Amino acid sequence: MELVTPGIGLIFWMSVAFLLLLVLLRKFAWRPILKMLKERETAIDNALTAADKAREELKVLEEKNIAMAKSQKEQHLAMLQETEKLRAKILEEAKEDAKNQAEMLMQQARDRIEHEKKLAFLELKRDMANLSIEIASKVLKEQLKSDQKAMEFAEGLVDEMQLN
Repeated sequence: MELVTPGIGLIFWMSVAFLLLLVLLRKFAWRPILKMLKERETAIDNALTAADKAREELKVLEEKNIAMAKSQKEQHLAMLQETEKLRAKILEEAKEDAKNQAEMLMQQARDRIEHEKKLAFLELKRDMANLSIEIASKVLKEQLKSDQKAMEFAEGLVDEMQLN
């Protein structure tokens, strides 16, 4: 019946251990986690800015190509009738290649960001699990210092396993 209704001392020491865990996590884990998330956010913002810049450069190049085509058309109308189809085809292929390349770069950036995000979360989970195991082992070592307590704990686990 002692396992069902814990004593005041057990509640007190579990509360103290939990509060100690919260303080340790806040002191050693919370700030690095927030720093890592801020760095990730900055990297994502930088990648998005680079993608926007690439789009703007593509627009500028497009405008330059259109302006150049108009000036050539005015200067060499006779020759452009023959070469206009070829130039338009090359221009379209260049646009398509530039778009494909920009999309490929954006997708690679997204994939890299997602991969690094997953790695960061996995590392965070691993660190939290290691910290929890370390704390739990220290708490159990402290609770089971005497042979009497260790035997009582083992008998309680055996009884619990038999009930299941």
